[in-house]
Parts: sequence; structure tokens; C-alpha cells
Amino acid sequence: MYSGLHLAVIHPDHGPIDSHHLAFADHGTFTARDERLRAEGHINLRPGTIRDGSSEGPPWAEGDFTGLQEALSHYVQMWFNTSIPPYTPGPTRRSRVRGVTALPTPPAGRTPRRPR
Repeated sequence: MYSGLHLAVIHPDHGPIDSHHLAFADHGTFTARDERLRAEGHINLRPGTIRDGSSEGPPWAEGDFTGLQEALSHYVQMWFNTSIPPYTPGPTRRSRVRGVTALPTPPAGRTPRRPR
């Protein structure tokens, strides 16, 4: 069961600097879904949480991520003095056309390095 997103700022040399939990319930992510399920008589509902998938589709499908994205944008701006672009839903998985992206070729005269 998932109740939100865990964010962490990790310095490459010094390790963890900050950690924060953005709860779905605090940002109204699943409020409409929870109200609908309550009205349908689901009494064992844990508001503002999702479980691993079901036969009805991905568990996040009924979420409104606007409030969560605003909180995430604020966190990114606070730490990195920049902003992230607003969320725009992309095509559904079924309608998305898969493409192949070519890898860049190394400059002439350079041999690729082997990973260690």
C-alpha cells in the first residue's frame, strides 16, 4: 500500500541532505475516488492510499495529481532554484506508438570506454 511520494535530496559526496514525504491525502490526490467508493459502500477504505494494480487498471488512474505536482514543484524550486514544467497528460499506453531512438555516435577518433 502506498500513501504518497518520498522525496530525497542526496549529495554525491556527502549523502542524504533532506527527505520529505508528500502524502496523497494531504494533497487531495484521491479525494474524488475515495468519496465515490464510500458512496458505493466500501467501508474498509484507507483514504488517500493506493495498492498495487488491480484488474480494473493501474491504481493511480483515478488520481488528480494537481495538488501533488504543485507541492513537488515547490520542493524542487526550494532546493534547486528552478521549476519543473506543468503536468500535461500524455497519450494512454494503448494509443502510444513506440518508436526507436538512435543512440548518439561517438566522435571520430575516440574509442568507447568499457564500464568498470
